[in-house]
Amino acid sequence: MDEINIRVLSIMDGKQLTKSGFASLLEISLPMLTHISTGRNKPGLELIQKILIKFPEINPDWLILGVGTMKRSAVEKPNFNGIIAEIELIKDCLVAIEQRTEQVLAYHKIVHREISYLNDLDQLLIENQSITSDLKIKLAAINKNIEFKLRD
Repeated sequence: MDEINIRVLSIMDGKQLTKSGFASLLEISLPMLTHISTGRNKPGLELIQKILIKFPEINPDWLILGVGTMKRSAVEKPNFNGIIAEIELIKDCLVAIEQRTEQVLAYHKIVHREISYLNDLDQLLIENQSITSDLKIKLAAINKNIEFKLRD
């Protein structure tokens, strides 16, 4: 008997199925399975496909070539929990930065208005100093004129 026949029968034994139950599950005739179990026939591609469809845990390399183990090695799914936690942390930091930025911008607008107001006041002070200086000069001239008239 060929080794592929033995592997097919070992699947049946591993699943604890009778020949009748195994044939029924694979939707093949009992005589076909009997011929495979006696070594008279080899399993065809259609039977191999049916086995792999009904038993997805069976390693195709093992079934067809006799390489590896009967069952597929479990595919380990990557664990993204650490990355997701890191993304959440970054997201929280971004939200906090956006809130602080909004606060700074609001304060900046207030300070900018105050600076603009101070510039206006500076201009007013300069104008007042100029007017005051002119008035002092006029006042001094009037005082001299009065003094001059009082001396006469």
